[in-house]
Amino acid sequence: METDNAFAALDGAAEGTTSQSIPSRRVNMNAPKSKPPPIFINGVDINDTINKLTTEGIDKNLFTTYVNKTNLNIISKNHETYDKIKVCFKNKVEFYTYTKKEDKPITILLKNIAGIFTEQLIQSEINYLNLLQVKLIKVKKLPMKSEQEKKHFIVQITPDSLLKNLVQVRRLCCQKIKWEKLRKPKIIQCTRCQRVGHSASTCDMFYRCVKCSENHAKGECKITKEDDKTKLTCANCGQKGHPANYQGCPYLKIANQERQHSLNKFQRPRNTNRPPVDRFIQPGLLYTIAIRNNIKHEVISHPSSVNNSTIEFTIIKLLSSEDQNGKTFIVSIYATPDNKKTVDYDSDHRALLFTVQLRSTIQLKQVIKKFNFKATNWSQFSKFLAKNCNPSPPDDRNLSNTEIDYLVETTTKSIREAIVSTVPQFKKQDSIFKYLNSRIKKLQNNKSSLITKLHILQRQHQSHLHQQEIQNIKQMIKLIKEELRKEFSKSITCYWSNQLRQVNHRDPNAFFPKINRMLRPKQNIEIANQIIKSDSDLITNKTVQMNNAFSDPITSTTTITNPIDKLNVIGKHYQKINSPRYLNIGTSLKNIIDHTVNNMKKKLENSEKTGTSRGSSADRFGKAFADDFIAYLIGTNPRKQIADFQLQTEHPDTKELINVPHKNEVKYLGFHFDYLMKLNSHVIKQLDKAKKAFQANSRIFYSKHLYPKAKIICYQLLIRPILTYGSPVWWNINAATMEKMRAFERKCLRACCSQYRSRESNFKKFISNKQLYDLANIPRIDNFIIKLNRDYFCNLRDIENSDLKLINDMDPIKGEKYNSSGYIFPNMFIHYDRLDLIQNHNNIPIVYHYTRRSNDKRINYTADCFTNKRHNFNYSTDIPLRDQLDFTRLNDKYWWLAEETPHRKHLRKRLKTGWTAIY
Repeated sequence: METDNAFAALDGAAEGTTSQSIPSRRVNMNAPKSKPPPIFINGVDINDTINKLTTEGIDKNLFTTYVNKTNLNIISKNHETYDKIKVCFKNKVEFYTYTKKEDKPITILLKNIAGIFTEQLIQSEINYLNLLQVKLIKVKKLPMKSEQEKKHFIVQITPDSLLKNLVQVRRLCCQKIKWEKLRKPKIIQCTRCQRVGHSASTCDMFYRCVKCSENHAKGECKITKEDDKTKLTCANCGQKGHPANYQGCPYLKIANQERQHSLNKFQRPRNTNRPPVDRFIQPGLLYTIAIRNNIKHEVISHPSSVNNSTIEFTIIKLLSSEDQNGKTFIVSIYATPDNKKTVDYDSDHRALLFTVQLRSTIQLKQVIKKFNFKATNWSQFSKFLAKNCNPSPPDDRNLSNTEIDYLVETTTKSIREAIVSTVPQFKKQDSIFKYLNSRIKKLQNNKSSLITKLHILQRQHQSHLHQQEIQNIKQMIKLIKEELRKEFSKSITCYWSNQLRQVNHRDPNAFFPKINRMLRPKQNIEIANQIIKSDSDLITNKTVQMNNAFSDPITSTTTITNPIDKLNVIGKHYQKINSPRYLNIGTSLKNIIDHTVNNMKKKLENSEKTGTSRGSSADRFGKAFADDFIAYLIGTNPRKQIADFQLQTEHPDTKELINVPHKNEVKYLGFHFDYLMKLNSHVIKQLDKAKKAFQANSRIFYSKHLYPKAKIICYQLLIRPILTYGSPVWWNINAATMEKMRAFERKCLRACCSQYRSRESNFKKFISNKQLYDLANIPRIDNFIIKLNRDYFCNLRDIENSDLKLINDMDPIKGEKYNSSGYIFPNMFIHYDRLDLIQNHNNIPIVYHYTRRSNDKRINYTADCFTNKRHNFNYSTDIPLRDQLDFTRLNDKYWWLAEETPHRKHLRKRLKTGWTAIY
C-alpha cells in the first residue's frame, strides 16, 4: 500500500487542502530579522551538548538550553549562532528545527484550471505575465482522491516576492481563476521521522518508514500495495494494521486533542478588577455613555431623535433614592458639521452653542405604531366608540367656543382610544424566518432539548455528581451554536443570491419593483419640530394647543412638537403664501389688470360687431403684463436693462409702494427658460438633478451582486433621460458645459462596470476613457444627444402641423444673420449639420470640443478648421468603437444630409471598405 504526502515536495509547505481568503503579503527588505527558530535535540545529555558546542568555538553567552520530558531545546541569540549549531549537529545528532521566517517561501493555491495543463505550462504562463517583484520557485499539482473536471495547483514563490501582485491576476490560460491560501491541517506530521510538530525539510532525525517503522533508506520498503494491511506497523504507537500517517492512530488522536486543548485554553484578560459598565448606543448616533451597573439610571430619548439630522446625542437620567425631587441628567451631544453654528474647541470636534431649559418636561421615548385600517372591524369600532364616547352635545341651544373646543378635544381623544383598542397593528416581521431551513430547525430543536436537560441537571439537589455530564452538554451546545452560525451564513447568502437571480433586467415592469423592495426600504415620514416667533400670526388658539408647545423667552420663539399642531401651522403658512398669489383680492395690481382687461374686452366686442380692425391702439393690449411684458420688451431690444421696466404696487397692509420682483427664469413643461434665452441654467439644473438621482440609486450602481449590463441599463433608464431632456432646444452649448456631462457619465460608468484604476499602472492611474466606453458598449453622451436631435428634426415632417413643418425650412442668409447676433434658433441645428459643423468624418462631435464661452452661442468655425489644425480639440476626443462605426447619418431619412460633402464622402468610403454600422 503506497501512501504519499501531497506537500512533501514543497519546502516548508503546511499540509492540508482546505483554503480560505488570502490577505495580501508584503515583505519589507529593510525590516529587522526575526528571532532564530529553536533547535530540538533528541536523546542527548545537556552536559554533552554544551561541551560539544563550546568545543566547536561557540560562546556560551550566545545560546540558551531548556530541558523538558522528551528532548533538549536550544535557543540561539542570533542567526549566525543558529547556523553554526546546525552545522555542528549535522549527521551527528538527531535534531529538528523550523524554517527561518526570512527563508520561508510563500505558498498559495491556484484553483479552477480546466484542461490538460501541466505544472510546466502553468509556470510558463505565470512567467510570461512578467509580474513585478514576483519570482516563482515551483508549481505542483494538488492530488485529489477522485478525478475532478477542474484541477488545483500549489504555487510557491520566493519570500521577497509581493503576493499582492500575484493574486491580482484573475485570468490564466484563457480562464477565470481563483487564488486561495492553504489552511493548516489539524496537526503537521513529518514524512521523515513520522513525528508531529515539524516538517521533513527541517528534520535531521533518523528516517522511520511510514509503513514498516524500520530505519531503512527511503523507498526501500518491502511492503507493497498488494500486501495485507496486517503487515503495516505504526512508527509512533507500535500497533499493527495501520501506517504512521493514519488519522485514526491513537498517537495522532492524542496529539490533536492536546493541540485543540491549547487553542481553547482560557486566557484571563487583563485589568479584571475593572467594574462592569453599561454602554448605551443610540441607533445611528456616534457618542456613548459608560456608567456602572450598580447606579440606577434611565435612558431618555426625544421623540424626534430617530431621524434627527441636526444633532446626535445620548441622555441618561440618574435615579436617586435619597433625593426624589432632584433630577440629574448626563448628556453626550454632538452637532454634525454642516448644519449648526459652532465655535472652536480644543479637540478635533466643534462645540455646539445651545441653551438648556430645565423647567421644560422631557418626553419619554415614543413608539410609532402602524395600524392596518384595511383589516379593521368597523362594527366593533363603532360599538367601542359609542360605549366610551362622552354624551352628545345639546341640540337645543348654541354652544360657546369653549364648549366646542372641549367637545372636539374629547371626541378626538375617544377616536384615538378606539383606534388603539380595535384597529389591528402591523407586527414587525422577524427577518430570521425567511432564512430558516430544515437543518437550522433541527439544530434549534436539538439545542432546546439540550438546554432543557442542562437546566434539569443543574437544579437537582446533588448536581455536583453530574459535573461531567453537565460539561459534555455545554460542549455540545457550544458546537451546535457554531453550526447554527455557519448554517445561517450559508442560508442568508443563498437567499439573497436567489433573490438577485430572479431580477430580470429585460422586464422593466418587474425589474424596478423588485430592486426597490430589496434596496430601498420604506422610511417613516417625520415632520420636524416647528420653531416660530412667538408674535407670529401663525400661532393662534385654533391652530396650536399652547399647553403642548414650549416657549423660550430668551429667543422669543415657540417650539411646536405636537404632530397635529405642526400640520395646522404648515397649512396656515402655505395658505398665507398662496392666497395672494392666486386671489390677489384687494391689491392695486389686480384692480389695474381687471380694469385694463375689461376695456380690452369691450373694444374687441365692438370691433367684432362693426367688422373693423382693432388698430395699433388695441395691439398694445395683446402683449402680456408684468414679467411677460418685460420679457417681450427685452426680446425686442436685448440691450435694454431690466431696471428700466420696474413695476410698483401698494403693500396690502402698509399701503406703501413696493417694487414688483422680476422673474429671470421661467419653468415650462420641465424646461427652464432664462430671460436672455441662453438656456445654460437648464443644462446645469438637469445635471444636478441627474447627480441626485444617481446618489439616490447608488445602492443599485455600486451593488456587487448585479451584473454590469443590468446596472448600465439602469443608468440608461434612470439617469440619461434626465441629462438629455429638451436636447433639441439647448443643443448649442459650449465644450466646458458638455465636458461636465461627459465627466459625470464616466463616473456613472465606472461605478456600473466597477473599473477604476488600471493594472498596467500598478493601480495608480485610471483606465482610459476609450477603454471604459468600449467596456460599457454605449454611445458617448454627446454623440447620443446629436442622434436624438437628428431623429427629432427628421420626424417633424411626419407631424400634420403646418407651423412645425415650417421649422425645417431655414434660410441660410437668415441663419448667418442670427449667428452673428448670438441668438441661434434650435432648428438651426439642421443648417449647421448640413455644413458638417456638428460632427467630423471620424464622428467626433466638434461642436462640443470647440472652445468658447458659455454665453457665446455663435459658431464661427468651418468644417476644415480642425483638419488643417487651425484649431485644436479641447478635452479628450476618445470615443467608443461603436461611435466610430456609426454610419446612421448616411441614412436617406436625414434629408438635409443628402448633399455630398468631403466629410460624408470620407464616411461613405469607410463604409464601402468593409466597416458595418452597429448602432
